[in-house]
Amino acid sequence: MLKFLSLLFLFFLLAVLGSVLFVETGWITQVIERERAATAAWLGEASAARLAARAGARFDAGVVRPGLIAGSVRLIVPDAEDRRRAGALGDMGSGNIIPYAQIRVFTFWRLVEQAFYRVEHLLLWLFILAPFALAALFDGGLMRRVKQLEFGNASPAGHRYSLYGLLLLLYAAVLGLLAPAVWPPPLAPLLVILLTGCARGVLVHTPPRM
Repeated sequence: MLKFLSLLFLFFLLAVLGSVLFVETGWITQVIERERAATAAWLGEASAARLAARAGARFDAGVVRPGLIAGSVRLIVPDAEDRRRAGALGDMGSGNIIPYAQIRVFTFWRLVEQAFYRVEHLLLWLFILAPFALAALFDGGLMRRVKQLEFGNASPAGHRYSLYGLLLLLYAAVLGLLAPAVWPPPLAPLLVILLTGCARGVLVHTPPRM
């Protein structure tokens, strides 16, 4: 399990790094505009506007105001004092490397900004589908209890597949938050439903403690 999770984490880092290094900022902007237009058509203009406003406020409070964007730019782009101290080397890379690195930093933060929007979208559907999710999890707990009382055997294979399915869905969701591609609006509720189903499977098939 640890090796499996380590491989998933490595692939996640490589995927994010590839998006930051090779995806054009203009493409990210188009993805954001198309996704928000599709969400507005799915939820309605007013609901989509409130969703975007909440996501923007969280991004501003968690990233912009603490100075994370400005601080990351300062790490890449030397200011006038840094160039003065560097002497003859102060302008090294200013014509190509530093501008490219600066664009890549802003590309990363655009992806993060859209990730905030997608998290807000998921939270909206989690709230809407909470009664369904709680009922399904409660049913899973009852099924597990009935099996224990009737001395029914838990299914190790069912538990394993449900657990791996839950982990893979969570991984795909986290990876998808930073994906430079449009999220179809129905993906958010579908993801909530699938996660609920896998979590119920884990509950039903969890073997009893000895």
